[in-house]
Amino acid sequence: MTSPADRLAAARAARIKQAEDRAARLARFIAECQKIGIEDCASLARVANAEGLRAPRGGHWTSTSMAKATARLPGGRRRLTRAEHVAAMVEGRRAKARLTSTETAVSLIQAARRVRRAGEAMTAAAIAVEAGVSKTTATRHMAAIRRAVL
Repeated sequence: MTSPADRLAAARAARIKQAEDRAARLARFIAECQKIGIEDCASLARVANAEGLRAPRGGHWTSTSMAKATARLPGGRRRLTRAEHVAAMVEGRRAKARLTSTETAVSLIQAARRVRRAGEAMTAAAIAVEAGVSKTTATRHMAAIRRAVL
């Protein structure tokens, strides 16, 4: 028979292991998102929810929960000052010309995964039809889509 102290230590070790596994999955997810240009916490939260990734307590991600979780990761982000936040917003508006929107990127990646699972060639035309966007939009993002899906 084990003592209560041993059971508590085993339970604590199990919780730590689960937290480390969850952090590793989150780190991989964030790395994938960064490859396609999604870096701010609000966009990461939207993509995580769209992908079905659950927050630590099982709920939906918010920008705040994503910020807290990414701060705990190795090389995590610190909280931005007001001036840094405003500068990031201005840069984000400039970046919209490069990426139409987070939702478009998510829908293109999900469409590419469906096309790939169906065994079809992963062409811009096939992904555009599946995602319901123009072929031009799909073509513009093909490099990012391939990095995210392959």
